[in-house]
Amino acid sequence: MEQQLKRDDLLVADWKQLRSQIMGWQEESQNFNGFDGSTRFWCTDAIFDIYWVAQREMEDEKYECYLTEDLELTGFKETLPFKVTYEWKQALAEKLQWRDVVHQILTEASGNQLELFED
Repeated sequence: MEQQLKRDDLLVADWKQLRSQIMGWQEESQNFNGFDGSTRFWCTDAIFDIYWVAQREMEDEKYECYLTEDLELTGFKETLPFKVTYEWKQALAEKLQWRDVVHQILTEASGNQLELFED
């Protein structure tokens, strides 16, 4: 008999980053610019899509990065046998070091150095 997947199993799973997508934007009327992005991770049991925003005021040097509420966790082979909260998904994103992933992506895309990002 196969053991049912638990939330804690996903916290210790061997997650891999699959891909990221970003889109730059500029809001001149509010003097902001930044990037919207998504990053997909997978393990043998699930797929986790995180959505994030990096923004700054035009005269500022540093980007502020934050997760959106659109964090999607789905079963890879079958439906997950449990419901997870947004807070739990945030904890998984933190375990996967989402800020480091965003910094790496934006450094490559924009040529900016890591010190231009706020923690």
